[in-house]
Amino acid sequence: MQSFGGAQAEALADKRIVVAIDSWEADSAYPAGHYVRTLGPIGDRETETEVGALRSLLRCTVGCHARIRCTRICRMNRVSMVRKAVSSH
Repeated sequence: MQSFGGAQAEALADKRIVVAIDSWEADSAYPAGHYVRTLGPIGDRETETEVGALRSLLRCTVGCHARIRCTRICRMNRVSMVRKAVSSH
C-alpha cells in the first residue's frame, strides 16, 4: 500500500488518478489500495472524457459480476429445490 504525503500529495492535488482497491477490512472506514496511474489534470477535456469512459466500464464490470453471481446463486437454489422435490416423491 502506498501513501502520499508532502510533495507527492501536492503534485497529485489537481489531478485525476486511478487507484486499485486491494482490500477493505470490515472495521475500517477506508479501503487499502495502491496508485495505478495519473489520468491528467482535473477539468481537462481529454482527462474528463477518459474518467467518464472508465466510470462506465467500472459500472458495467461491477454490475456484470453481481448479475453473474446472482444468477449462479439462483441456479443453485433451483437445482437444490428440484432435488428436494424429486427425492420426496
